[in-house]
Amino acid sequence: MAPTITVERSFLDETTVTISSEKGARTEYRTTAVIDTTDWELYTEPFNINESMTIEARSQKQVASASGIVKAIVIKRKADWAIELFSEYNNQYTGGGDMALIDGIRSRPDYKSGDFQGYWGEDLNAIVDLGAKTAISSIHLSYLKDTKPWIFPPSAVVIETSADKEIWEPYSSITFSLEPLEEDVEHGLAGAEIFTLARYVRVKAVNWGPMPSWHISAGETPWIFVDEILID
Repeated sequence: MAPTITVERSFLDETTVTISSEKGARTEYRTTAVIDTTDWELYTEPFNINESMTIEARSQKQVASASGIVKAIVIKRKADWAIELFSEYNNQYTGGGDMALIDGIRSRPDYKSGDFQGYWGEDLNAIVDLGAKTAISSIHLSYLKDTKPWIFPPSAVVIETSADKEIWEPYSSITFSLEPLEEDVEHGLAGAEIFTLARYVRVKAVNWGPMPSWHISAGETPWIFVDEILID
């Protein structure tokens, strides 16, 4: 039986890794950070990590064949940001909760991955608090397009910044075409390269409203799926 890795998927300073295996099994693990991969080590007790990495584990009993390798990808967040959501994500597609859009975790392009927040029939409205005035060079919203299951890119993405949460400066307003969309899956970015000093970032992704006439389910309500607000 394969072991189980228990660890926060996203952390700020340091987090603890615990690996559980069947009783009597020998458990080994290795880590990969950036490009450095460690050799397999015997797991004896929980250990701490303080950087983004991939953790792999395997186990084996004396007379049994080795288990498959299990893997956990762990992300160290860049900063202790906060986010306010002014729209409600669907409880089937939470992306991990309220912090999902600033946890540093990018999904694979699969709406069933569990890493996307899904908004059905409404806009995404969010304000990210960087904690202090911060030099910003780019802001992007990561979204999914997969029109077969009714997941459309936003019809528009509006990005604004503020030093005091009262006066907002617009930096980007991106509009997507309503022409027929190809059915291929796209994990895209909408945003802009900017150069400013701000504490707050406001992002709005506009829902298309009823799906257009060219879609097989024309008139039905589409989804917006997003997984991260990227601020550099």
